[in-house]
Amino acid sequence: MRLRLGVGFFLLVFPLWAAATVPQFFLVQNSGWMQPYFSDHSAQFPEILQRLVEMSCKVSDVSSALALFNQSPNPDLSPATLYQGSCGKMPVRDLVKKIHAARLPNNPQVFANSDYRQALYRAIERYAKGQSAVFWMVTNNKNSPDNSQQLNSHDAAFYQMLHNSPQISRVIAIPLPDGAVSKYFISHGLIIFGIGYGAPAAKYLENLVASGDVKKAFGASAASLKPLNVAAVSFVPEGVTGPVSGVRLRKDVLNIALPAKNHPQSFTITGRFVNQFYPYTIASAVTKATLLLDGHRYSVSLTPAALKNLQPDTSSIPVTLSFTVPAMPKWSLQTLLSSGRDIPAVLEFTLMQQHLAISPKFISVINTILPDAPMPQIFRPDPEIRASQTDIPIVVRVEYPIWPLLVVLGGLAVLVSGVLFVLFRMTQTKEKSAQVRVNGRVSTYRTAKGKSQKIRNEDGDIVAEIKRGFFGYSIGQVKKGAKVELIKK
Repeated sequence: MRLRLGVGFFLLVFPLWAAATVPQFFLVQNSGWMQPYFSDHSAQFPEILQRLVEMSCKVSDVSSALALFNQSPNPDLSPATLYQGSCGKMPVRDLVKKIHAARLPNNPQVFANSDYRQALYRAIERYAKGQSAVFWMVTNNKNSPDNSQQLNSHDAAFYQMLHNSPQISRVIAIPLPDGAVSKYFISHGLIIFGIGYGAPAAKYLENLVASGDVKKAFGASAASLKPLNVAAVSFVPEGVTGPVSGVRLRKDVLNIALPAKNHPQSFTITGRFVNQFYPYTIASAVTKATLLLDGHRYSVSLTPAALKNLQPDTSSIPVTLSFTVPAMPKWSLQTLLSSGRDIPAVLEFTLMQQHLAISPKFISVINTILPDAPMPQIFRPDPEIRASQTDIPIVVRVEYPIWPLLVVLGGLAVLVSGVLFVLFRMTQTKEKSAQVRVNGRVSTYRTAKGKSQKIRNEDGDIVAEIKRGFFGYSIGQVKKGAKVELIKK
């Protein structure tokens, strides 16, 4: 038992520990339009970078690096490593002082361009070395003051890499206002891309966003760019009808309480969907629900099935889920000794014919922070993703009536009382008297428990035997023709 508990604890904790120890690599663009952030001391860029590192370094000794990227045909020049070591010991503010805008090697008068795909590809190759890692790219999402068609094609290749690469499992974006001015350029804000390479990195970013740490660090919500086929909505219950004695959402787990019955039970839950696909509006979708309970799938009727124009972080109109669950008596000693049993289950919501659109509110935010950035290309949802699935964990609490337990306890009480009575009688060893009438004559006998005496008539002949047991006296071996009667025990 202890071994099973130990293995279960390990399987529960290890994924969380593995996600927390994912390496964190920070790539700062140092080309073109980023130049004001390295010269304008009123800009919040150093503070933003410091907060990013502090937020990301959940484990201080996790491996990390800070590097500068631009466009360079020489792999040794971009990304250029400023620091590599443990995440918690990174001297962020000292490193920021060393950052300068890169210039073209063959023309020092011209600022360098950028190639995001090149930078990310080289960083994965150089730092990750085949392991899962999170790459943070800090940029104002511009290339150079004189963008060429080649640079635009590089941008398109970067966006395609983010969306289509199976190794890049999750991408978030954090747009932040931060004005910076130099004699060359003006910039209004930054955008931080969190790019998860591999499954542990994806889980890390998922936990980071769910924990609210991004909001705490920057006062802004993280936009989820990828994946767009899972966790589209959450469900908030509002009421129930039928035999359900209670339903509530606790720590993202839906708790349903049902009485134990020998027949199937039907009930309904009303509630609302909440769009979790920030920054996307669910323009339209058809929803379907399925319940996974005790290894079996049960169809759940959902009305209305259509979702339309559901903005990020907003609730839908009320929906009704109609369930029919099988008989759940399953009495056992365990259930008798408790008020019921918990059955883990999953409620699957599938969004079919899914159409997403960038929310107008998010477009307004981006246009304010990055007015000249080519945002539609990177934030445009993949039109080929037409479905998503959201799994809501459920605990079905099967409640048992108390009377079987009372019956069992009552029976146990009777049994215990009987045993105690027998034990008490067995401990009584003192002699007690009994009166016996023999042929009309009364005699008194005194006998210890478990002992016996011969009964004689007036002539001294043995006519019977008196014996004292656990529950009193008894007469036996009565001689034929004798009249022997026990008149007082």
